Amino acid sequence: MKKTLLNLHKWLSLLVGLQLAIWLVSGLGFSLLDGQIVSGRHLAEHQPPQTLQQPLATYSQAALLQKYPPGTVLDLQLRRLHGRDLYRVQTLAGVELRDATGGALVDVDAAMALAVARRDYAGDDALLGTPEYLPAAGLEARKHRGPIWRVPVADTFNTTLYVSAEDGRVLERRNDYWRLFDVLWMLHIMDYGEREDFNNPLVIGVGFATLWLVLSGVWLLFYRVNRRDFRWLALARRSRPRSGHARQA
Repeated sequence: MKKTLLNLHKWLSLLVGLQLAIWLVSGLGFSLLDGQIVSGRHLAEHQPPQTLQQPLATYSQAALLQKYPPGTVLDLQLRRLHGRDLYRVQTLAGVELRDATGGALVDVDAAMALAVARRDYAGDDALLGTPEYLPAAGLEARKHRGPIWRVPVADTFNTTLYVSAEDGRVLERRNDYWRLFDVLWMLHIMDYGEREDFNNPLVIGVGFATLWLVLSGVWLLFYRVNRRDFRWLALARRSRPRSGHARQA
């Protein structure tokens, strides 16, 4: 029984200790990486507030809503994109852009995605590559749904801009600093798939394993302790002079 417990304690200590070291290293990495660079905001062009110019939408919202079955439109916004006044229509099926002057569908194509990326990127526009259409978000833009344009940037940070193919918004700005951060985050939360769930079974399992190590370690400590381990206390008592002898002196 004792030998089995000792072996379990030894090998489990090795595994848990390795994960604790990973937590420490990844946590240190978080503190050392510049948050501005990780987020990509250091190369994001400051955009002044957009104002819709008169004449505004000549195509009324009531007329636009007639194009959709009742109850399917969840949100309707009038916004300006790439010099045009557009309706952003959120439906049960997804997001659409419609021209605010005639109600026609507006496609966010490669040319528009590149124009949006150029307006967002604060560096040299010549570094922007050809947009790549993605029918679904990849790992770097995993928090978003729907089709996306991936725009690579040949700068020192290896930046990538992700533009929504539905409404033309810049969804994410990724670079090598963020990619390193993402690997550290994956190791820290022990979610090696989606890299999102910090309450996954692996983390919970390591937590219970650590608790078992503490309890078994306390038990082994008291099991292995004997009276000889406290001889230094007896020696310390003997070395102190008695009060009676001190008075006689």
